[in-house]
Amino acid sequence: MGSFIAALRKANGLTQKDLAEKLSVSDKTVSRWERDEGMPDLSLIPVIAEIFDITADELLRGERKSAMEPPAQRESIRTDKKLKRVLAANLARYKNKSFIAVGLICNG
Repeated sequence: MGSFIAALRKANGLTQKDLAEKLSVSDKTVSRWERDEGMPDLSLIPVIAEIFDITADELLRGERKSAMEPPAQRESIRTDKKLKRVLAANLARYKNKSFIAVGLICNG
């Protein structure tokens, strides 16, 4: 997995420090992963996968399986991910507005 993370990081033009900052870990930690002297914490796997636009399964396997999928299917996966992000953002906004409305009603 380490060499795969290194390859993905380099392909995306990120330094170890850049990736470390995105994950709230040290650049030394990223270096250890890339040298296969350690593994990312399980909670970071989905975050790393999201950063590199791959699945957690691909990250854990250390290879892209999407390279074998037809282009239309890869595009469908990307569209699904974007839709999920938009829905999550809208849900968060709705919840915030609901809490504000309830607060105003209770204080009014």
